Amino acid sequence: MIIWTILETTHEGTSQVKKSKVSLLVSDLEAFKMNENESISEMYRFTNNVNELEGLGKTYANLELVTRLLRCLPFSWDSKVTVIEESKNLDNVKLDELVGSLITHEMKMKRRKNQQPEASKLKEKDRKIHCIHRQIIIFFLKFR
Repeated sequence: MIIWTILETTHEGTSQVKKSKVSLLVSDLEAFKMNENESISEMYRFTNNVNELEGLGKTYANLELVTRLLRCLPFSWDSKVTVIEESKNLDNVKLDELVGSLITHEMKMKRRKNQQPEASKLKEKDRKIHCIHRQIIIFFLKFR
């Protein structure tokens, strides 16, 4: 028993150190945001924080973790978040299922983006033509 206490204190620190670690990790989890250039599979920082907190005795309900994860996604994910929130009962969604769903969506979006490079070039060309047309109209309106 004494050896276990020594090992626990050595690994986790004193109760004060443990409380400080939990406080910092909770703060990190609450402020967590996914970076715009980060992929879902690269967003391991979220699960690392959750796992560390669980190791220190701080646990969260699955619903709270699911809603936190959805809130931390960047603006570009808003439509997917809305679909998930409106189509599923979040009480029944497991965190690993949600992550899997988000990774699948991300893969589909990357494939679509890679398959349509010509379409995006045409859109850019159309924007330039529209801008030139506006400039010509403005030019002629000045001489009225």
